[in-house]
Amino acid sequence: MEINKTVSLILFLALLAIVFYIIKPFISAIIFAAVLAYLLYPVYKRMIKKLNKNVAAAILTIIPILIIFAFVWFSSSIVITQAFNFYREIQRLDLINFTEGIIKNVFKFEPEMARQVTVTIQQGLTEISTTIVKKAGEIITNIPRLLVQAFVMFFVLFFILRDSEKIITNLKNALPFEKKINKTITARTNQITRSIIYGRFIVGTIQGIVAGIGFYIFKVEHAFLFTLAAIFFAILPFVGPWLIWLPASINFIIANQIDKGIGLFIYGSIVVSLIDNFLGPIIVGRKARVNSGVILIGMLGGLYTFGATGLIIGPLLLEYLMMGFLTYQQIIKEKNKKKGKKK
Repeated sequence: MEINKTVSLILFLALLAIVFYIIKPFISAIIFAAVLAYLLYPVYKRMIKKLNKNVAAAILTIIPILIIFAFVWFSSSIVITQAFNFYREIQRLDLINFTEGIIKNVFKFEPEMARQVTVTIQQGLTEISTTIVKKAGEIITNIPRLLVQAFVMFFVLFFILRDSEKIITNLKNALPFEKKINKTITARTNQITRSIIYGRFIVGTIQGIVAGIGFYIFKVEHAFLFTLAAIFFAILPFVGPWLIWLPASINFIIANQIDKGIGLFIYGSIVVSLIDNFLGPIIVGRKARVNSGVILIGMLGGLYTFGATGLIIGPLLLEYLMMGFLTYQQIIKEKNKKKGKKK
């Protein structure tokens, strides 16, 4: 019997590895489809009260994908243009003498160290703008591959929504623990997923968009590019869109546009900064909060390992791993309680 179990386990793991190898080219599409399904599930539950499951799933599949790809298609040229212009402006800036003077007067560093710091900053900005131009260009040149990814995402999203009740039931039944522990795992999994997807991505996106509105109000150059950057930094814990709007306001003041600089600074400090504190508890709930340090490490590690998809995979995997440890501790406690009662 033990040999049969071992052989079965080896075969299962081998099949699992083969399946992963097969779906690996489409892993990003599958993950994005799962995230969209999670976001759209409450709407789907309402729609199936009046519509057929297939119709409701089809509507909620087609509309988001059309919106996403329309946004990517029309924004790519804007991003490329603004990133290229930003790149040229960085090349023309005399950052070395300007920053060297500030560092020398304020921090009293050696001139050579000031020069090295400034060169490093300039190289970093150049690298970022070059990468943006490259990635935006790849979106246009890789249209056939993106269409295949969209096709996969379309069907995965459709079937996850349509069969969502069966999937949820099967996942709950697959948990090999007692009912009490299973309920705890289910509740905590929902809290983690909700906190990361709603708390970081949805709230962060809204905060970045609000910052972008400020860029357009105060007529910041490359406003669309900076809005996307603000969204990215707003998603990351301990960072935030201030990394974009604060330098922009300082740049206005340096350029002797003091009214715009002060206005953008006040807008960013009050309006943008309060979004996270105001919307977070409303959308996510106070109990659903997770460790921000774990999320940050997970996002950066996931981004480095898996690319853009890693921003979602990384923090979820780390939080689920921590949940696994806590569940294991709970199981041990329950066993010890039972042993104590028997004695």
